[in-house]
Amino acid sequence: INAMTACMRDTWGNPSSLYGLGQRAKEALEDARERIATCIGASPKEITFTSGGSEADNQAIRSAALLGARRGKRHIISTAFEHHAVLHTLKRLEDEGFEVELLPVGPLGTVTAHQVAEAIREDTALVTIMYANNEIGSILPVSEIGAVCRERRVIFHTDAVQAAGHLPIDVRAQNIDLLSLSAHKFHGPKGIGVLYARQGVPLTSLIEGGAQERGKRAGTENVSAFAGMDAPPFQSGTFDSKSRRISKRGSPHLRKTLFMVASTILQHSDPANPIFQFMDKKRAEGKHFYVYTVAGAAKFLRIYYARVKAHLMALDAGTSTAA
Repeated sequence: INAMTACMRDTWGNPSSLYGLGQRAKEALEDARERIATCIGASPKEITFTSGGSEADNQAIRSAALLGARRGKRHIISTAFEHHAVLHTLKRLEDEGFEVELLPVGPLGTVTAHQVAEAIREDTALVTIMYANNEIGSILPVSEIGAVCRERRVIFHTDAVQAAGHLPIDVRAQNIDLLSLSAHKFHGPKGIGVLYARQGVPLTSLIEGGAQERGKRAGTENVSAFAGMDAPPFQSGTFDSKSRRISKRGSPHLRKTLFMVASTILQHSDPANPIFQFMDKKRAEGKHFYVYTVAGAAKFLRIYYARVKAHLMALDAGTSTAA
């Protein structure tokens, strides 16, 4: 908020303009771009600012699909539980003649690199698989999937909106060609996002107009909002204190509450594929959180949701019935 208000007060010029205020706004915009690029191991030239994760997903998928079509490749691989920004874009591409293959999700809420390798064909243009699921929190093996795609020379896009600030992101090491982020997931302002596109992967503009964002996204940039999308939330440890508090205090309190109010099944996630993983900066290994599967979930939520919510609120933890 301080960064945004300072920018609105002191750096309110149009970053495309040549006068002094405009150039100062341009400097603030490029500073924000450089910070984000550094956090994910990218070059600033590979960062395009967007209106959020949904736009970034749309532009990434459409760009890769059109590039593939020009090369005679119209097969796209994804999963059955992607965010709607991905699934709805894929459905639109299906209507336009692309073939979309949705990989089934296993009992732990993930797909494997082996599944991806078996699905890739000669005419595969794109693999788009999320980093962390937005409903159940499962973590997908993006590094292994990226390695498979790089070996098979297929563009790999990952929706990393839910992962940013919680899981490590290194686009080079993880062989990621396209990556989507949304600022509000790591304490930034809403309505602001990032699309990373590896150098050599051309982007198709969804918005016609001026030459902003190096011709990849028209429209005067929201400099103050991008200034508020700062780098520290990405840094390892930013979320650690809260994660440790919830994992240490939340687990026994939540178990006690759930067993007290309903018949439940407590199931620990497979350590090799944790559903929730909180990284502890002081330890090399991640901490595994518990997954709670509730018998008769609908009835449970109707009767006991308020009681469970009260315990979670006491832990400063969010809760939702949507998933």
